[in-house]
Amino acid sequence: VRTAVGTLIAFATQPGNVAYDGAERNSPYTAALLRNMGVPSRDIITALVAVRNDVLKSTGGKQVPWEHTSLTGQVYLAPAAVAPPAAVARPTVDYDKEMEITFWNAVKDAKSAALLQTYLERYPSGNFAGLAKVLVEQFERESGAARLAAEREVQARIADAATAAASAASKRADELRKIEEARRLQSITQAQAESRAEAERALAAQRLAEADSLAATKAAQDARREAAAARAEQQRLAMVAAEAEAARKAIVVAALPQGTSVPGDAKPADAPPDPAVLARALQTELKRVGCDPGAVDGVWGSQAKGALGEFARVAKMTLETDAPSQEALQALLGQTNRLCVPKCPAGEINMNGQCVPKAQPQPVVKASAGQAARPQDTRPKSNANGLLACATNKTEANCRNVSGKTCTRIWVGSGKPVINCN
Repeated sequence: VRTAVGTLIAFATQPGNVAYDGAERNSPYTAALLRNMGVPSRDIITALVAVRNDVLKSTGGKQVPWEHTSLTGQVYLAPAAVAPPAAVARPTVDYDKEMEITFWNAVKDAKSAALLQTYLERYPSGNFAGLAKVLVEQFERESGAARLAAEREVQARIADAATAAASAASKRADELRKIEEARRLQSITQAQAESRAEAERALAAQRLAEADSLAATKAAQDARREAAAARAEQQRLAMVAAEAEAARKAIVVAALPQGTSVPGDAKPADAPPDPAVLARALQTELKRVGCDPGAVDGVWGSQAKGALGEFARVAKMTLETDAPSQEALQALLGQTNRLCVPKCPAGEINMNGQCVPKAQPQPVVKASAGQAARPQDTRPKSNANGLLACATNKTEANCRNVSGKTCTRIWVGSGKPVINCN
């Protein structure tokens, strides 16, 4: 509290506390003032200390009177009694006015409309009532403006909070919508994947069924082909056996002396064949299957034995090779393909069972200025018969005719060439 020098303000209690009313006619503070303020020869500070002690005692220390003072000397409210002097006119003191001034000094600088209102309530017609009303109105306007600003700030905060809440709600709604959309898309994708998987399974089952059907059809066709092949093989074996029997009989008849008659009811098969005739027949068959027995002369020599042994090895049979036999002839007659591969000398290759010279590398034609070297074109030219002509009169392999077959042309002296095609 801002006051002038020489001022004393006494409060009923300390700052921030309330004064008790008490149970008696006067409050504890008022009762203490009445007891101590009128004691003669006691200055006002001493009196206020006595008041404070009385209030502390009566309230149990809950209420502490407070003073604000800027006094520069002692002030006595009741001076010591002296003999009355001669009648001298004494000025009268207006204590109510002094109390009003003290009260006004206590509230004028508080900048509180409530404190100024307490002054107006106590001194409605006081010397400072007009000024107090002006200050009250000013403080109320300022308070109203501050209250309005506070209300606006509160409303702004409420609006901001509502906007933030609406934004959060909208964002949450968007998130929920996105989540729901993602779930829906995932459900659709999963359904499509399951549909595709089901379609693929159905297609795989259909293809498997078709494959099984094709396999069954192929198995039936293979079985029919195998049965037909078995029947054909049986027929071929029967024909081979018949041919072998006919050949054996022819060999036996040919081995009889000239002029010898054969009775009609005789059985040539029962007579043993001539070894030379049998050897000649074996030599002929060995040469047919590619196993070279040497000369076909009926002499069963070492070359014929070796050829029969090679045939037995390739055919995976067990045959007697020291002497010609009916079993060996039967085995050779039952073989329709070439089995033995001829052994060719150096510089020759096997071509369709015959030894022919190897193809020579093509010569390189020297390049002229600005051209790259290239192999010489030695490809044979076709002749009028549709066969490819050879460059020289010598044996040449891999000649091709117009039908695309690979042929071997063998020149024998100055005669016509022998041509073998695959």
